[in-house]
Amino acid sequence: MTAGIPGHSRNAMKPVIYQIVVRYFGNTNTTNQQDGTIETNGCGRFADIAETALQALKDLGVTHVWLTGCLRQATLTGYPEVGLPSDDPDVVKGRAGSLFAVRDYFDVCPDYARHPSNRLDEFASLVDRALPRARGSSSPPLQGCANF
Repeated sequence: MTAGIPGHSRNAMKPVIYQIVVRYFGNTNTTNQQDGTIETNGCGRFADIAETALQALKDLGVTHVWLTGCLRQATLTGYPEVGLPSDDPDVVKGRAGSLFAVRDYFDVCPDYARHPSNRLDEFASLVDRALPRARGSSSPPLQGCANF
């Protein structure tokens, strides 16, 4: 109930939140092999959440996007060329790992980057694709997780 809350009216629209699991969004590979590698099962990328996808969600009435599983999680996929070895198999669920087994709260999953060494820049680019709506466009400002 928003009655009596400054800035809210009885007719205020309720937020519509769309949860995007980056690992799955944009992954067109339909293989679902148990314990399959990233090459076998595929993986969504930050770049797959393009302006057209964000606009389509907005056109459907979505007001917020919740990006799930972006933080770096324990995984058996290693990137030793950028100093990211695979994790101990005893602590990893499957090969890809669990979205909720966060390994590093200050990093993002290298699997979701086209170039793992540039993963933070690629994530920042995703955030920037949503933020222009908050920087003077005619769309409502971004709030919370990613509101547009």
